[in-house]
Amino acid sequence: MSASDPVGFLSGLDRPAAPRPEFAERLLARLLAELTEAAPSRPRRRLPLPRFARIAFAAAVLLLAFAAIATATYLAVRSSAPRPAPAGPAVVTVIAAASNGAARIIAVEPGGRTRTLWRCPGNGFCGDLSSVAWSPDGKRLAFTLDEVGGRSPYVGLHILDLASGKDLHIPSLPPIVKNLTGP
Repeated sequence: MSASDPVGFLSGLDRPAAPRPEFAERLLARLLAELTEAAPSRPRRRLPLPRFARIAFAAAVLLLAFAAIATATYLAVRSSAPRPAPAGPAVVTVIAAASNGAARIIAVEPGGRTRTLWRCPGNGFCGDLSSVAWSPDGKRLAFTLDEVGGRSPYVGLHILDLASGKDLHIPSLPPIVKNLTGP
């Protein structure tokens, strides 16, 4: 390739030129010198907060502290409070005798033993058991008897005291039919 051959000269420019080794060494030395000569960093000065912002921050901290104390107090009191007794036996079953339809409420106790809690006082039909609920202390049982089209005197709400066996019966009100067309 000669100095007067422009095609050969231009074809040599297509390839990247490698830097000289002394250039890379001088560049590295210069950058290291600039980094070490940099002025030591001085501590940043905080801008003072406005008075409202300081008061709001203090109020938020106090509110969070109060909430933490209240939560800890609640959890401590709650965990030391006596737990209520379980609400009655594990399972309540209703059994109606096939011959006369007399209802009974039977409790299945934890050991698998059964105990009759209530038996229909008459030998006939007392009504259909529609709901059963234990009192929170497990000492009373509330249940309702209902029927369709009959006149059983036992229909209504019953509250049974398990210790004494006393059945407080609140009868259902009879349906009131008004003649809306006139006298």
